[in-house]
Amino acid sequence: MTDAYWLRSANGHPRYVAIGGRAGRLYSDLDYLMGARGRLERQALRLAEPLLRSSADLPLEALEAVDAVSRSVDGLHQALLLWTGYYKQTWLVGSVVDTGGRRSFCKVFKVASETAEELHRRDELAKVLPASMKLPRGRSGTEGVVLYELVQRPSRRRRPSLQELADLSLQLGATALRSPENSDHLSAPSAGSATAEALCARYGCATGEALMGSRSFHPSVLVVAHGDFTPWNMICAVGGELYAVDFEAVGLWPPYYDFVHLWSQVATLAGKELDVAALVRRLGQSGVDGPANVVRRALAFDVIETAQAFLAYQENRHRTGRALDRKVSAWTRV
Repeated sequence: MTDAYWLRSANGHPRYVAIGGRAGRLYSDLDYLMGARGRLERQALRLAEPLLRSSADLPLEALEAVDAVSRSVDGLHQALLLWTGYYKQTWLVGSVVDTGGRRSFCKVFKVASETAEELHRRDELAKVLPASMKLPRGRSGTEGVVLYELVQRPSRRRRPSLQELADLSLQLGATALRSPENSDHLSAPSAGSATAEALCARYGCATGEALMGSRSFHPSVLVVAHGDFTPWNMICAVGGELYAVDFEAVGLWPPYYDFVHLWSQVATLAGKELDVAALVRRLGQSGVDGPANVVRRALAFDVIETAQAFLAYQENRHRTGRALDRKVSAWTRV
């Protein structure tokens, strides 16, 4: 069994599993281990006064996931993995380094069969990828482990700017609209009855039913999109290439959903209101037809995605609830 340690912040969030190495070294290496997400992760750990704990404190599921990672990576040297077992389909997500210095983005799914679905979604996204965006090679390991091998070492100095990521999301949206691959290989997101009931209960039947029954939620066109296009899912390599990772949300979404979701997530993280007028202007400047309607449709799906997280994210639902408040408010203003 590989030595593993619990890194838990003083307030209980976030939680990380560190494999190998010492904590101080892991903090200094966070930037290149986690790519663009490194800055956020490091700040979270330092500001929350993390505590180093022994493997005895790890939940059984985490211990089993760590064991699966150690058996999937030849010569595992160290890893820093975010514990996601309490709100996602995965137990652990993060980065691993082998003894040869090769780095991979790693996910451990709760259900082993999900690894094939994850790799399938990655392949579907590759069909609509613009030339300026790369995807790492993926392979399945043991017991729900998926590893994405980074051909080039992640850069410790360069992080993609939000402007650069916004441009990339617009390129991805335009490429998807032109592509013939908007097909039946991926499922469209759906609004479950539990989500509808939660929205109606929180905001009143008028708002909930209006969102669920509106044309905004049932656009005539759905295209392949990443679905979780965020700074922490983009890794910048030393050579300057941008690699997208984490393909759980790849599917059929409204056009330019990735662009709207990017800014929605950034606003949520900062605890700010989403500037929907700025999104409409930016899309209009990019030559997108009907930019206000495009934003409204994409944001409607984003509201549903947050509402579903609100139901699943029980340990931190107050934060997700505030994000849902802001997104519903933004949607009603478009």
